[in-house]
Amino acid sequence: PQWLSSCAEKNPDDVAVCAVPLGCNNYVYSTFPPKDWGIWRAIVYETVDVLLDLTDKGGSPRDVYLESANEPDATCYWNDTHAHFLDYYKQTALAFSDARDSLCVSKGLLPERCARLKFGGPAASLWSGRIDTTPDAPTASLCEELITYALAEAAIDPRVRLDFVSFHGFWPSTAGGPRSNISKALNAINASYVSHAGTTPPFAAPKVLITEWNGADAERAQPRHAALIAETYYAFSEHDLRLNVIASLDQQASTSSLDDGDFGLLVTTPLGIDWRRPAF
Repeated sequence: PQWLSSCAEKNPDDVAVCAVPLGCNNYVYSTFPPKDWGIWRAIVYETVDVLLDLTDKGGSPRDVYLESANEPDATCYWNDTHAHFLDYYKQTALAFSDARDSLCVSKGLLPERCARLKFGGPAASLWSGRIDTTPDAPTASLCEELITYALAEAAIDPRVRLDFVSFHGFWPSTAGGPRSNISKALNAINASYVSHAGTTPPFAAPKVLITEWNGADAERAQPRHAALIAETYYAFSEHDLRLNVIASLDQQASTSSLDDGDFGLLVTTPLGIDWRRPAF
């Protein structure tokens, strides 16, 4: 919310810019970190309290993943620096761990149930997403600029949780499509973590999750868009990756229920059609 944003403090000569709406149902003020970490920790605590209850619905165990952000490599969602995003992640990760530990004790939950609530991110818009730089596909020498790699750097501190790394797939039929891009993503991320193998304590490589799949913007209203899912499945099978969630591709009205959240995300195409997109 605007009252908690640090935008005004960081733009003292142009405070009005903080209230400017962005084209992603967002405002400039929400693209900056909070100015009061104490209040933010309280928000994280209340969020963890709700999510812990979802780890066992009706006696059915389930993993729950809390992403730390959404596409911080896009200015539509983050307008601060790379360093400040890492600080935001660390602060939120520490708040998450403290809240989960405290609530698991007060609720009397078993450790194995508490472990089902995961924390990570950053839900980058691209596997090669970076902050402060042009988001060109990085070479091996530039892997340190990946925001996903930077989180791994932060998580060398055992207090900073990184249970998973997530990014979104915007894969056009050109440039190799899903097969080429998934290969590049996994190779780059795996290479980033190899350098941490000898850290003390040992660094455990996190899971890699693709939490959105999309065609290129121009393709979303075309039949080709639905076909991308078949290519994506094939690409995952080539890498022996497990599909965590499979969603329906049926057309849905905008008022359709997502039930209890197992059907991924809704997206509205330029033609106004809502599709249920799977999350992997």
